[in-house]
Amino acid sequence: MILLVNKNAGHTNNHVMPIAADWPGQLFIRKALTNIHQQNTKIPASINAFISILGPLHVSLNSREQVLKIYYSFFKMLFHAVFGKRKVLARKPKPWRINLLLELAYQGWITIKPKILAKFEATCKDMEYRMLIDLLDNVIPATLDVYAVLFRSGSFNK
Repeated sequence: MILLVNKNAGHTNNHVMPIAADWPGQLFIRKALTNIHQQNTKIPASINAFISILGPLHVSLNSREQVLKIYYSFFKMLFHAVFGKRKVLARKPKPWRINLLLELAYQGWITIKPKILAKFEATCKDMEYRMLIDLLDNVIPATLDVYAVLFRSGSFNK
């Protein structure tokens, strides 16, 4: 579609054109590039200028999904505590449900953090405790902030 706008303008000559795309957009661009390099003459040579990249929104959504997948057992327990044992948390929940679980975990952690840290401080060396503190203190806030703070505020380049 980009190439149909003005073929004679030469926008792709000696320039790189990043394309922000998630699945399947990246797949199609990569297939076209592979076919060019395999001497398939049906693909225009100007496709060589395209570089498929993930956009900031897709980076944010993918990171949230990965956090839920990695810490699935924690989020499953949280889900059942909030919504009841009869509800089922899918292995790959919808983005809105992932956001809800991340926000619930983070807001709950902010509420109880001083009491937990005062009780255990730095003396507890239990691996599960340390993992949970890392998840709640570092991973979840970074995941929630990556799009809203960095990309939307324009401070990603700093």
